[in-house]
Amino acid sequence: MYQGFSDGDLFVNVVSGLGGLFAALIFTVPSYFFLMNGVALAINFQHLSNDLRMSIRGEDGTLAVRSLEWFRLRHSQLCTLLEVADGIFAPWICLTLVCSIVQVLAAIFGFYADSDVQVATAVSGVYWLLSYFFQMAVTLLTGAIVHEAAHEPLKFLYQLDQAKMDIPEALQLQTFLNKLTCNRIGFTAWKIFPINKEAFLLVFGTYVTYQILLFELQLDLGLDAQMDEVGFCLQLHESKVIASNFTHFW
Repeated sequence: MYQGFSDGDLFVNVVSGLGGLFAALIFTVPSYFFLMNGVALAINFQHLSNDLRMSIRGEDGTLAVRSLEWFRLRHSQLCTLLEVADGIFAPWICLTLVCSIVQVLAAIFGFYADSDVQVATAVSGVYWLLSYFFQMAVTLLTGAIVHEAAHEPLKFLYQLDQAKMDIPEALQLQTFLNKLTCNRIGFTAWKIFPINKEAFLLVFGTYVTYQILLFELQLDLGLDAQMDEVGFCLQLHESKVIASNFTHFW
């Protein structure tokens, strides 16, 4: 690749450094794009929740302006938009979490297993390790924010007095409550599990479990190698003793 240039050429080093920085930015840009879309959706859900909160009379638990059906339909439209966004981002979220966990496991295991790591290699490895952690953190945090914002109207709906509602309004309230309590609203990892606060524990538990298994594997392999070396030394010592005795006998 650098044929015709010396290793200390300033131009080559600058181009190589800028190329590495550009590649790193390309690697992290999808996370920023996902964050911007998630924050935009969360803001819309929060505006709906704020309008619902302002519309509820605190003294009698009834809506002052607009109807409950208006809020339900508005929330349903935002949920439809969120489902479309999830259909786009769900495969990327799953691949990002899985690949980032694997890369973090491999990087930390590599640092642990190889003690003779050069400074430049170590700095590069730490940078990419932080990049993987950053991607997982942004993905999980964005999903948790959207999930909380989409379910925020729930705490305001419980303030409504159903005794002062007619039958159609009561049915609208039950439909709204069923949507918020029975369905998972938010981003998912390829429809496998929702990205919410519990996903932090799931990802962290998965990482810790497999990291411990890798450390145990390294210890087992190290002990096996040491036992093989000890056994070889014992066999070599026995062969020397037998040869010495045979020579002394003759």
